[in-house]
Amino acid sequence: MVYNITDRETQPTVWNHLNGSSDEILDRYCVSELCKGWPVYRDASEWRNFRSLFAERGSFVFTTWSGGLPIDDFIDVSKKGRAAGDFIMHRENGTLVDLNPVTGRAVGKMKVTITQRFTVPVPSSNADGTNDNHNDEGRMTTFDIECDCRFIFFCKKAISGSAPDHRAEWKIQYIKNFYEKDRLLFVDGRATSTPLFSQGELERFPEGYRYLGLAQEKYGGHAVLRDLPTMRDDEAFRGLTRAMDMWLRAERVAGVLGIKREFVWTSRDISDIHFSASLKVAIELIRPALDVLELTSPPHIAQLHGLDVSHILLRAVAIMATVDPALQDPLLALRRAIAASSLPTPTTSEALSAENATDDLAQATHLYFTQPIPQSIRLSTPTRFVSANANKAVDLRSIFFAWLKKDVAIPEYIASAQELNDALKKKEGAEEEQVQNLVFVERLDLITWLEGASDESEYIKPLEGVAAAAAQGADASANVASGATGGVPTVPSGGAGGAVPATGPQTGKLTKTIDPRLQEIYNGERKMGDRNTVLRGIKPTEFSHVRKVAESFLGRNRSRSQYPPGVKPGAKAPIPAPSAGLPLTKKGLPGPSSSRRPDPIILLSPSASSLIRMSNIKSFLQDGVFIPPDHPSVATSTPSNILHITRPLRILADANPAAAGPIGSSSGVKKPTRFILVDSTSNFKPDYWQRLVAVFTTGQTWQFKSYKWSSPPELFKHATGIYVGWRGEDVPREVKGWGRGVKSFQVERWDEKGGVHGAGRWRDREVVEGVWTAIEEGMRARGWGSTK
Repeated sequence: MVYNITDRETQPTVWNHLNGSSDEILDRYCVSELCKGWPVYRDASEWRNFRSLFAERGSFVFTTWSGGLPIDDFIDVSKKGRAAGDFIMHRENGTLVDLNPVTGRAVGKMKVTITQRFTVPVPSSNADGTNDNHNDEGRMTTFDIECDCRFIFFCKKAISGSAPDHRAEWKIQYIKNFYEKDRLLFVDGRATSTPLFSQGELERFPEGYRYLGLAQEKYGGHAVLRDLPTMRDDEAFRGLTRAMDMWLRAERVAGVLGIKREFVWTSRDISDIHFSASLKVAIELIRPALDVLELTSPPHIAQLHGLDVSHILLRAVAIMATVDPALQDPLLALRRAIAASSLPTPTTSEALSAENATDDLAQATHLYFTQPIPQSIRLSTPTRFVSANANKAVDLRSIFFAWLKKDVAIPEYIASAQELNDALKKKEGAEEEQVQNLVFVERLDLITWLEGASDESEYIKPLEGVAAAAAQGADASANVASGATGGVPTVPSGGAGGAVPATGPQTGKLTKTIDPRLQEIYNGERKMGDRNTVLRGIKPTEFSHVRKVAESFLGRNRSRSQYPPGVKPGAKAPIPAPSAGLPLTKKGLPGPSSSRRPDPIILLSPSASSLIRMSNIKSFLQDGVFIPPDHPSVATSTPSNILHITRPLRILADANPAAAGPIGSSSGVKKPTRFILVDSTSNFKPDYWQRLVAVFTTGQTWQFKSYKWSSPPELFKHATGIYVGWRGEDVPREVKGWGRGVKSFQVERWDEKGGVHGAGRWRDREVVEGVWTAIEEGMRARGWGSTK
C-alpha cells in the first residue's frame, strides 16, 4: 500500500480557528506564540524562556529520541544530549490554532521541519560484508536528516498568581507530533559509495521518521520510540486526532496520548485547573474544601501520590455543595449552564458517564451539569419556581422542558407536554411524575430569568437564608438612616482590619480582602439608607384595592368623554358635516382610534468594514444619498448610539390589503412610521426582539453572537437581512449561503471630486427604495399590516 495520509476527514468538529471576536483572536495569537517558542527558545538553549511556555505541573512531551517525558526531565536530557553532540534544529513552516473559548482549551498545529546533523565515518563495507569501492575508507562524512512533521500543542488557559491577583495565562500541557516523511541529505552533495543504512535497518522504523529514528539510535545512542503517529491511518494516528477533539471539550486525554507515568498531585495542582471565565468561578471555590479535607498538611499530601486529581475535585465539590447552597440549587445550576453555552445532559442514572446520556426526557432520571461544577441532579427535584396556577413548586424536568421549548408556539408547547406526560405514564416507576404545563406569563417570566435578561422573578423564591439576611440588612439600613444607629465611631489606628466578603454565599464569587487601613476609613463612614432599604419594606403589600378605586374615577371620566359638549349622556350625538380635514367611514362616523403600534427596530452592523454605519445611515435611508461612513461631512461629530427615521408605509395605512394596494404601487394611502436604528443589543429588552424588522450585515457571523437568534438562518426568519456592498464586487459566500432571507444591494464607489453629485450617485435613490421595499415586504410577511 502506498504510504500517504488518509482521504477521510480527520477533524470531525470545526472549532474556532479563523476570525471571531477580538478576545478569540487574541487567545489564538497567544497560543501561536507558545508554539513558536519551541524552535526559537529550544534551538538557542534559552531554557528559562523555554520552560515558561509550559504549565507548572503535569506538562509532558513526546519526541522520537527522548520518548515521553515530563517537561523538566525533557529539558535535562536535552542539555545532556547537546553536551554529547546532538545538533537538532527546527524550522517553523506555519501555525494555526483551534480554540474553544468556553472550556479555555486550545490546540496549536505547527508545521515544522526537524533537521539533525551527523558527522560519522564512512562504513568500510556493505551489510553483506562486501566493499564496492575503497576510496571512501577512513573518510568522515557529514549529512543532515530532515523530517517534515506536525507538532500538536495541547494548551489551556490556566490561573496563575496568588489571590486576589489571579490572572489567566495560556500554557502548554502536552506535545505530541505527527511525523510525515524524512530524507537524508549529504552536506557536500556527494553520497558515499557504501550506503550508510541497510534496507533491513530502515524497515525497523516507521516510514514517517525511519531515517531520523535510525540515525538517532545508531549514531546518537538514543532509544527511539517506534509507535509515534505518522501519516498512516493506524491506531496511533487516529488516537492523536481523537485526543485533539477530546482536549477541546475539556475531557481527559493523558491515557489516549499514552502518558503512563503517575504524577504527584498536591493542593497546588488544583490551582492550575482552569474554570471558565464566563462563570467567574476561581480557585477559591476549591481552596476552602481543601482546608476542610485538611489536604494541605504534609501527611495528607503524601497520601495523594498517584491519586487522580479528579477524585480530589469530586470530594472538594461534595463539601462545597453543602457549604454553599447556590452550587446545588437546580435553577441557578441551569442558569449558569445556559450562560456558559453548556446545557446539561439528560441521563438515565446518577453515574457520570456518556453511556447513560439520552435525549428522551421520559426515560431520563437526572440532569448532568458540567458547569460550574460536575454534578447530577434528579429531574423530579422541586425547584424554587412556584407556579401561581397550581400553587406548587415546579420540578426540574418541567423547568428544563420549558427551556427546550422556549421558541415554539403555545399550542405546540402544550401538545409536546401532553405527549411527554403520556410517555411518563407508560414508564415503570414514573406513573406519579409528569411535566407541569406553565401558563404563558409564567413561562415567559421563567425564560427571561434563565436567559439572564432579568435578575428578578415574582415566581422564584429566594434561597434559604437569603431572605432572612435581606430582612436583617433592611432593618439595619433603616436604623442607620433614621439615626438610631450609625455615626462616626472612634477607631484606633490598625484596629479594624480584616476580610470583608465582596458578595453573599449564594453568588459563588471570590471573597475580597480589604487593606486594614482602608477598612478603618470605611468604618468611619456614616452609611445612609437608600430608597431600596428605607422606602421599601420586606413584607409584600397588596395594592389591588387602589386599582378598583381608580377604576371608579376613570370609568366616570370615560363615560363623560363619549359625548360632545352640550349633549347629555344617553342622547344621540349629532353627525358632523363632512370636511376636508375629517375623513368619514362608510357609516359617516369617525373610525375608532387604534392603539399606538410599537416602533419597528433596525439593527446595523458594528463592524468597521461596513459601508452603512450609524454615521451615514440617516443620509442613506432618509435622504437617498450614500456618503462613506468616515467622510468628514458625516463623521465630524460623535455618532449617536440611537437614531430615529420616519418613513411612510402602506402596510400600516389600512387593515384591508385591497385598500392599501400592492407593494411598490403608487396608489394607496401611506402612514408615517418611526423606525429606531441601533448598532448594539446591549440595552435590548426581551420584547424588543419582537420589534426587530431588519438587520444590516457584512457577512461576519460574530455580529450575531449577542442576538437572541445567533444562527443566521434562524435570525433571518424573524427579520430581513440587508447587505450593502460596492457595485462590481462579488457578494460574500456567507451572505449567499444564508438564502432568500438576506437581500443584497450595491452602491457606486465614492468619488471625492464629484461628491454627492458624482457620476452614478443618482442610483443611490434606486438602491434605497429597494432596501425599503425589502423591509416593507418582510414586515408584511411577518404580520405587521394585519389587524389585531
